[in-house]
Amino acid sequence: MSLFVTLPHLEVRRANAFAAAGMLSLTPVMAATMMGEAFGHWFKRRVLGTLLIHHDAQLMAERHLEGPDKPTFYLQKFRGATLFSLQDVNSKLRPSGDKPGQPVNSDQPNAFMSGRWSLVLEVEDDDWEGPTAKELENEVTRFLQSGCRLAGGIIQSHGKPAAGTAMYGRSGPTSEWGVINRSIGNGFVVIDRTELMRQSGQGRVEGLLSVLATGKAASDQSAEESESARKWFSPAVLGYALISPLSKREYVRENKSHAYCESMVGLVELISLRQLTDTQQDVASFLWSAKWPQSDVFLLSHATGA
Repeated sequence: MSLFVTLPHLEVRRANAFAAAGMLSLTPVMAATMMGEAFGHWFKRRVLGTLLIHHDAQLMAERHLEGPDKPTFYLQKFRGATLFSLQDVNSKLRPSGDKPGQPVNSDQPNAFMSGRWSLVLEVEDDDWEGPTAKELENEVTRFLQSGCRLAGGIIQSHGKPAAGTAMYGRSGPTSEWGVINRSIGNGFVVIDRTELMRQSGQGRVEGLLSVLATGKAASDQSAEESESARKWFSPAVLGYALISPLSKREYVRENKSHAYCESMVGLVELISLRQLTDTQQDVASFLWSAKWPQSDVFLLSHATGA
C-alpha cells in the first residue's frame, strides 16, 4: 500500500535554469525527483515516485550597459570563476586603464528562473504502523520550512499539503478526493517524450531541435494541423553518465565518493491534467523515479515504465 502526498504550489525564486552546457530549461525534472528522494531520507520512508506539475515559470534577465544609454539584457548571468594556483584559466589582460599582466576571471555563466511548481510523492507504507495522512501532511510542512530548496531556488511560499490513498479523482465526499484535486487543482504534468528524438530519422540532437522548433512529433509534421495543435515540449536533464570512476577526492562534501559526469538531455512534454483525464490516462503512470540501468549511468524514468 502507498500514500500520496502533495508539495503544492511551491513559489520558487532564483532557481537554476542553466541545466546543462548550452541549454536553458524551465522544467526541473531532476531537481524535483531528487527533492522527493530528500524527503524520503527526511521522513525515513522510501519514496517510490515523484510527479512534477508545472504552473508557471519565467527566466530572469540581467541588464548590462554595452555603451552610453544602450542597455542590453542577457538571460545568462556572468560570474567570475575561481582562480587556480594564482593563475586564471583565462589569462587575458584587463581592459585599458588597469595594469597589464593581471589575470581576468573567466566567465562562468549562470541562468536563473522564478516559477511555481507542485510535486506529488508516492510514499511506501508497508507496515501496520505506518503514518497517518495527517502525520504525513505535518511532516511535509516541516520539511518545506526547514530551508530546503528546489533547483537551488528559495521556496518563498507553498500551499497546504494533502495526503491520502487516492492520487486523482473526485469520487465520494471531498475528504476522499484525490490529493491533487484537494490541494493542487489544475496544472501541466511533465512527462517523458524522449522517444520522439529518435523518430525523426535524424540524429538525437537534430531530432530534439526539430521537435522543439515545430512543437510537433515527426509523425505529425507531415499533417496539416492548425497552430493550436502545437504541443508544449521542453528539453530537460534526465540523467548523468559517469566519465570517471567513483573515488574519494579532497574537499568533497561529507567525504562522499565522487565522479565526474556529463548530463544526459531528454525531451519532456507538458500536458494539462484535464487533457490527461479527458483521454482517460492514468496520472500515476507519470511518476518519475531514479535508477542505475548500468554502473556508470544514472537515469530518470517513469516509475511504471510508461
